[in-house]
Formats: sequence, C-alpha cells, structure tokens
Amino acid sequence: MIEYNWFDHILGFILLIGLPVASIRTGPMDEEKIELPPKKHLYYTNGLVLFIAASIILTAWNITKRPWYTLGIDWITPSKIAFLALAVVIVIYVLDLWWSVRRSKSDDESDAGMRDIIPLTIEDFSHYAFLAMAAGVCEEIMYRGFLIPYVSHWFVG
Repeated sequence: MIEYNWFDHILGFILLIGLPVASIRTGPMDEEKIELPPKKHLYYTNGLVLFIAASIILTAWNITKRPWYTLGIDWITPSKIAFLALAVVIVIYVLDLWWSVRRSKSDDESDAGMRDIIPLTIEDFSHYAFLAMAAGVCEEIMYRGFLIPYVSHWFVG
C-alpha cells in the first residue's frame, strides 16, 4: 500500500483539477483566427510538458524512497512471444507510416484541417517521434503509475 504525502496531493490536485479548469477557461477557439505555430514547435512543446510532469512524479518517488515498481516501472522477463509481437507491431507501424506518407501527397481534402498538426514529411515525422515517445512513456507514468492508484486510494479504499 502506498502512503501518499503532501506533495502527492499537490500533484493530484494539479493533474485532476488544475489542468482541466485551465483547459475549460481557455474557452472555444474561433477557427478563423487560429494561427498555429510550426509543427516542430507543437511537437516539442507538448513532449516537453509531458516529460516535465513525469520527471516531477519520478523525482517525488525518489525523494520519498518509494520503489519505482509501484509506478509500474520494473524489469521485464523477455520471451520469444513478446519479441515476435513487438516485431509484428513494428512492421505494421512502418507499413502504416509508409501508406500515410504516400497518401498525404495526394490532394485528399478529407484531412485538410489536420495538415497543420499531423506529420506529412519525413522531416516532420523525425520531430513527431519525440512527441510520440514522450506521450507513450510519460503518460503511462502520469496516469497508470500515479493518477489511477491515487484516485483508487481515495475512492476504492
């Protein structure tokens, strides 16, 4: 059983109440006035915010000398099936990426509204990879490792 301290409560308040309230306060955006920064800026800004939040949680765990396995971070026992599944996922992902880049060169208007955000070139994808890795790792630490057990502690018992 994890013993939560004052710092955990501050983190919980920020992640559960502070961020949603800040998001609601920004209000709806007028689509005609939206001027997005370059994709590279969006990818790195969002990735760094996730990285900083996960770093704060890991620092809190280190300061209080709690084991990282309570966040779900532990060594795995490798198996042939796991490596085979990983290889299959990588192949499917690479094929999907190739198909998406190939398709994006056409004048398809169905995703015209997303062209300012999604990676369309290999250069865009190289910057997007940072955001994808940060989201995959940092969101697991934040949500599955910290928030779900924290909320469960208060509401489940």
